[in-house]
Amino acid sequence: MATIVGIDLGTTNSCVAIIKDGRPKVLEDDRGYTILPSCIATRGEGRFVVGHAAKALILNHPKNTLYAVKRLIGRKFESEEVQAATRRVAYDVTASDEGSVILRMGEYDISPVEAASIILTAAKEIAEKATGEPTADVVITVPANFNHGQRRATMEAAEAAGLNVVRLLNEPTAAALAYGFKKDIQKKIAVFDLGGGTFDVSIIEAGDDVYETLATGGNTFLGGDDFDYRIIDWLAEQFMAEGGADPREDVNALQRLKDAGERAKCELSFVDKTPVLIPRLLGNQNLEVELTRVQLEELVQDLINETVKITDATMKDAGLTIEDIDEIVLVGGMTRMPKVQETIKVFFGMNPCKGVHPEEVVAIGAAVHGYSLESEEESTLLLDVTPFSLGMDVAGGYFKAIISRNTTVPCAETRTFTNVQAGQSEVRVIVRMGESRVAENNEFLGEFVLGGLVAGEAMTAKVEVSFRIDGNGILHVSAIDQATGESQAIAIREYINEEAIENIKAVQIAETQVATEQAVQLARDGSGGSGEGGLRGRLARLAGFGKKGKAAVSDEQAMEEVADPLALTERSEEEAAAALEAAALAAAGDSEEQAAADEFADPHALAERDEAAAEAAKARASASAAPDGPDAYGVVPRGDDSPFGSDLGDALDADGLDSLDPFGIAPKDEDDLASGIEHSKKVDGEPAQEAKAPTPKAKVPDTAAAPAAAKKPAPAAGGKKRKTARLRISYKKSSTFVKEYTRNLKRGGTFIKTGKPLAVGRSCILHLTIPEWDTPVELRGSVVWSSKDATLEEGQEQGMGIKYDPDDSSGREALEAVLSHFNAAS
Repeated sequence: MATIVGIDLGTTNSCVAIIKDGRPKVLEDDRGYTILPSCIATRGEGRFVVGHAAKALILNHPKNTLYAVKRLIGRKFESEEVQAATRRVAYDVTASDEGSVILRMGEYDISPVEAASIILTAAKEIAEKATGEPTADVVITVPANFNHGQRRATMEAAEAAGLNVVRLLNEPTAAALAYGFKKDIQKKIAVFDLGGGTFDVSIIEAGDDVYETLATGGNTFLGGDDFDYRIIDWLAEQFMAEGGADPREDVNALQRLKDAGERAKCELSFVDKTPVLIPRLLGNQNLEVELTRVQLEELVQDLINETVKITDATMKDAGLTIEDIDEIVLVGGMTRMPKVQETIKVFFGMNPCKGVHPEEVVAIGAAVHGYSLESEEESTLLLDVTPFSLGMDVAGGYFKAIISRNTTVPCAETRTFTNVQAGQSEVRVIVRMGESRVAENNEFLGEFVLGGLVAGEAMTAKVEVSFRIDGNGILHVSAIDQATGESQAIAIREYINEEAIENIKAVQIAETQVATEQAVQLARDGSGGSGEGGLRGRLARLAGFGKKGKAAVSDEQAMEEVADPLALTERSEEEAAAALEAAALAAAGDSEEQAAADEFADPHALAERDEAAAEAAKARASASAAPDGPDAYGVVPRGDDSPFGSDLGDALDADGLDSLDPFGIAPKDEDDLASGIEHSKKVDGEPAQEAKAPTPKAKVPDTAAAPAAAKKPAPAAGGKKRKTARLRISYKKSSTFVKEYTRNLKRGGTFIKTGKPLAVGRSCILHLTIPEWDTPVELRGSVVWSSKDATLEEGQEQGMGIKYDPDDSSGREALEAVLSHFNAAS
């Protein structure tokens, strides 16, 4: 079996490695170089040169030489990144008829994929000369934050070079593999990868031959080239200050500036200052200046700060603190810069690892993984993650994430959707990547049409959409009509232009949990502010801002909580009544209608309907299966397919919650809770006059009172006491209840995520329904923090913190009895 070769296809340099006799070996070209510059030049008549020979031609033939092609691969011409690159490179970058990127190299026009394939062909030749056998199977590394279009383009480039990609491997993961090769390690590793064109940071837990990526972040347009451009701009300004024209307007002068700037940058990693001399930069004018290390650090400080910001966010996504990190691995040529090393040392409070070659370690890691794939003795398990949320458009122009960012790959998720319009015979699945709830704010990945649906009433069709990410990080999307069996599928390959996006708006599909426009606006209006210090910053942390994994997607959490599932932009009286009836069925245990019950967990939604609609809904609901009529504020669980995880509480524990709050507000697990508010008609122990408050005939009981009461401040001593609010919380799994309330009992309070929280000071009763426990548990308490009374920061959840009543001994005893029962049973 031929050796699986590891290839690091870099922006500035590429590298090839294998495992020979159980040891990693970086392969040399015929001139003895282990590093292959990612440059291509043409000498005409179809002759191309790659590597050092091409790099030597840049100064004299800038129009005929391509470099930094990796920054353009898989992108569209009108993207911001490509437009920025066109102003910085000496060669011409144009658009094809389809909007993709075309590179002009002398008299030849080639695509970035074709350019990458030429570089990979050169890498293949190096491997074949070194091993003496044909090279077919390879592991190629890509930035962890490469999107699906960029990954697919890299695969296509390899195929064009005659290579079979057995795995696309994320560069930070490859570095961790190289670091841990032949070592018995049990460590959490932070891989800081600052290369020529991209920046990645990954938090990886390694042990027992398992490498699990806990979180990853980065910027695919931040690297050494950007540091070079800062020097180029500074040199150009010095030249113009002496009366010269802008040398960046001349391609030859621009290339000479780039060459001088890159050399100065490298030299300043070893000396405190360096002279820069470019004779006859423009005409007869020379450029002669001195650049110091301090000046360079000032020029690029914001770029370094950006890497720290991304690193900090990734640490939070991983749910770790700097004390949890055992080792820091620096990757990429830019990590040789003293200021970068100093910054990382200060941030983590430790010296980074010096035992890896920053420019060879990624290729070695790719070779290690290839070796593990063909070796039975040295096998390793990789658990990588997807760097972006992946989902699709739903009705109203919103985005529904199907697979959340930092989900372990390979993975697959399925959701069921329904038709928006009556008589709809086809639906269009529009796939996007990003974190915004607004569809157009996310990257468009692809689309397809599923036809053959049985035309019927709105909200009757059931279309099952599946997202699958394979081991290479390539996304596959399929849809099937459950009624007819009709199906359609695509593998995401590339983007399309904005005009095409506009043309596919005619037919959309709505998910059974999509939000109304009104709910979206309420969610937006409820957020604002900035900064992480002080009381607001503390409350943001309590509400889960910046915490682990799925729970950190703040705008999704707020949208799901505030939104009316199943709601349309407009609803008729019959639809409102039907949804209330569905709520009653769900309360009776009909799982098919649970989402519909959540529709009216929001008191404002009912309050804003006209009296006729409310009366019709009430009359319709009275004939339902629930003996006492539906509870307009009844809470039912969202179901097992919730997009939110149940690990937020653990993340808060790690953040030192008890030191932040006197009773420790803990967020609810979205898997099992949809928060709702019911105003009790009669509560044991409350004054009689409170329980007998009259109800207007034309309205569902107390629906109008909810928002009105919530807006008033807490009554003064001796004033009229407001009604006690009953909050019904129903759990799908007893284990979730035990985990959550063991924590909450210790802290003495509960945090409930809701878009319509009560005001501070409001008394309430938590009515808890637990599986396998016949009697509901009730706890009395009062609202001590409410998003209604606070200015929310960006990403902070709406909700309210409820502190348990210390005099409610019966409620605490009942809770302790339930917890003791389930703990004993386990």
